[in-house]
Amino acid sequence: MVRPKNRGFTLIELLAVILIMGVVSGVLVLSADLASGQAKVREEARRFAQLMELLCEEAVLQQRELGAWIEPGGYAFRVWESEIWMPRRAGVFRSRTVPDALELQLLIEGKPALADDPAGPPQVVCYSSGELTPFVLTLAGPGDRRLSVTGDALGHIEVEPIP
Repeated sequence: MVRPKNRGFTLIELLAVILIMGVVSGVLVLSADLASGQAKVREEARRFAQLMELLCEEAVLQQRELGAWIEPGGYAFRVWESEIWMPRRAGVFRSRTVPDALELQLLIEGKPALADDPAGPPQVVCYSSGELTPFVLTLAGPGDRRLSVTGDALGHIEVEPIP
């Protein structure tokens, strides 16, 4: 009786399998990173839109003007008191910063309107009548991850993808 030779995997076959596994895992990690970047842009856009809706509802309920002050690194909220805009420092309407990889661009009447002066008035105002300063805020992440938050004069706020 003839004995069969021991057959196992060769070193080349093992290296090929390890290489394939490495390429597949690399692709999975990169796709997960891209998806998380898109999720961050979407999360920030929705957060801003929801805060603006809440701010406008509060302006109507309190019968006072409230505003959003937007700068490149984040945004804050202001209230009109005694002839000046006062910052709101605590609670839901506290100042917010956006991740460093996220870029904000605010347009009012088609013109860039990001704030330079931290003590300046808000660019977007929710009036006690329910009206709102029309605006378009673009949030852009790394690559082509871009969304816009749009507010019209009647106080409607929407989050929309940018093609």
